Amino acid sequence: TVDDVLVAHRARRDTGHEHAGGALLLEASRASQLRAAAQPDDSLAVGLVGDTGLAGLEAARDALQDDPWVRLDHVQLSLPGTDRPAAAVNHLLSDLSFTVPTFVVVRPGAGLADVLAAVAHDGAERVALRCGPDDVPEPDALADFLLGCATRRLPFRLTDGLVQAV
Repeated sequence: TVDDVLVAHRARRDTGHEHAGGALLLEASRASQLRAAAQPDDSLAVGLVGDTGLAGLEAARDALQDDPWVRLDHVQLSLPGTDRPAAAVNHLLSDLSFTVPTFVVVRPGAGLADVLAAVAHDGAERVALRCGPDDVPEPDALADFLLGCATRRLPFRLTDGLVQAV
């Protein structure tokens, strides 16, 4: 629950290692629950995960923007499955309206190089590779992603089952 996540976040904050874990990740569909559970002394950096699509992500951002104890750090949005991933990422990038970094969550496979090129060309956004729990990439696919990001100087992150991927 959001309450449980906040208890764990506060406990980590109180150890002095609050920066080790980064922003509190929260599904956009739970933004109202966060508003109800947060306390003014929380000072939360939040990463919204677009589990309800772009419109839901924007609505969650709007719902949280007036809370002084919540700061939107970034958003994450999965690239829809398609046989034309480069076109899908270009469409998504043209529709984004966030003032914080957006991580476009991708999966390894055909068209990944074109997706990385499109995000790098945009210049403002980043990518994240889904690494689990059910989508653990093969070592060659992980290497292709890392090399593709490095050669394009594209900021990235690896999500979920990182231990299995490594």
